[in-house]
Amino acid sequence: MNSKKFLYSLGSFTLVIGVIVMGIMIRQSNFFPKRKTVNNYCIDNLNQNLDKDSLYYDYNIEALAGRIKDENGITDCKINVNYLNGEIISVNISVVVEDDEVNISETDILDYVSQSLEISIENIELSYD
Repeated sequence: MNSKKFLYSLGSFTLVIGVIVMGIMIRQSNFFPKRKTVNNYCIDNLNQNLDKDSLYYDYNIEALAGRIKDENGITDCKINVNYLNGEIISVNISVVVEDDEVNISETDILDYVSQSLEISIENIELSYD
C-alpha cells in the first residue's frame, strides 16, 4: 500500500512540474504574442494626423447625403467637404433629380447641411445634375 501512495505522489508531483515547465515555455515562446497597443485598431491609436472630428464629420456627411437622397424626386446625393486644420471650410453638394419634381427646396437643403455641419450657408455650393 505504501508503494502505491508513493507512486501516486510521484506521478502528481511530476505532473505539476510538467505543467509549470510547459507554462514557462509557452510564455517564453511566441505562441501567444503580446498585444501591441501601438498597432491596435482602436480609434485612439489611429494615425495621429487623422483628426477624430473628421471621422465624426465623415459619418455625419454620409447620414446627411442619405437623408437628402431619401426625399422624393432625388435619386442621388453626394457631399464633398473641404477641411483646413480639422475645420470644415466649404461644402459641395451634388444632387441628381428625376423628372424635375423635387419635394425639398434648395433653401431647405442648404439650411439642413449648414445646421448639421455647423457651417455658414455662404460656404455651401449646391448643384443639380
